Amino acid sequence: MRRLTNATHARWRAPRVLPARNASLVGKTAWSAVAGFLSLAGRLMAGIIIARNLGTEGTGRIAYLVWIAETANILTNLGLQNSLTRFLAELGEQGSGKRTRDFAAWIYRRYLLLSLVGVCAVGMVAKAFVSSEDATVVWILLALLFLARGIQVVYGAYLTGIQRFDILARINVLAGVGLVSGMGIGVYFFGLPGALGGYIVGSFVPTLCNRGRMIRSSGSGYRICSCINSV
Repeated sequence: MRRLTNATHARWRAPRVLPARNASLVGKTAWSAVAGFLSLAGRLMAGIIIARNLGTEGTGRIAYLVWIAETANILTNLGLQNSLTRFLAELGEQGSGKRTRDFAAWIYRRYLLLSLVGVCAVGMVAKAFVSSEDATVVWILLALLFLARGIQVVYGAYLTGIQRFDILARINVLAGVGLVSGMGIGVYFFGLPGALGGYIVGSFVPTLCNRGRMIRSSGSGYRICSCINSV
């Protein structure tokens, strides 16, 4: 009876210790929330800068142009970023590092090819519907925004798939700083084209951290920008 009583007490005391898997889940969830909040805060501040400097009409034009770029991304990526997030997580659970890198490279190459089609589509739409004196500059900037935003989405999907929300949060900090500072300078000196330039600066930060390494499928594997990947 005493042995049974001791075993019963031990069994009920065990759950008080938080398992490592649950602790990891809590940490990743917290970093994911931080990353989402930082991204939202950066875009909110950028919107305030646009509204204060360009007024109602300029804000509406910027919203319309950004909508064109984001809609084109949705139509041309064919859900590749969702597949990247899902299957990278499954491959990570299997402990297959090489297959993870190969799959990320496979997705990334095809996304770049689809982006070429998207750039042409965005350029034609902007040239046809954007009527202003700086229309040529606007559609070129819009095409660049499409590319930068697309790479940002895919890179974020990659980090989400490998469960590195801490790195994603750090990137969002740099992207937010780049977005707000680029937006402030661009809008003040160049107006509407400068606002598009600010969005490009904010979306280009993940591209700098990526530096084409998602294309590689062999060697030492994927490495993230050293200034971000310090833990």
